[in-house]
Amino acid sequence: KKFGLGSADSAQAAILPLKYLENELKDDIKDSYGNVIYKKGFVFNPLHYISMNDRYVFIDYTDKKQIEWVKKEKLNKDITTRIIITNGRVFDAMKEFEREVFYANDVLIDKFKIEAVPSMVEQEQDRIKVKQFKLKD
Repeated sequence: KKFGLGSADSAQAAILPLKYLENELKDDIKDSYGNVIYKKGFVFNPLHYISMNDRYVFIDYTDKKQIEWVKKEKLNKDITTRIIITNGRVFDAMKEFEREVFYANDVLIDKFKIEAVPSMVEQEQDRIKVKQFKLKD
């Protein structure tokens, strides 16, 4: 699926409101003895319990400026960066960047509120920061 995300027309960063990170338990969580540890309906932020070790970079692989930006910033060489394309061919991107590349899906775009590319998603304390980059012409 192609995403209709345009190129960023401004550089900006946003911290996602906590409500976008919160999860609600659908069932009780019990220990091995059947004792309820967390009740159904318990709301939690997963980042209080785990860390997001990687950052995600969303680009349009049909835009040469974005491809060059990834290379110039050495994002294709950083093992903690996951490159996710919103447009273009994954196989071609894998060959060019000489690494694994992923294709964006609705869940990622919606969860991280990606509005334009290139964008970078990373953890900042117990929140998610989404940075959008305006590339020079």
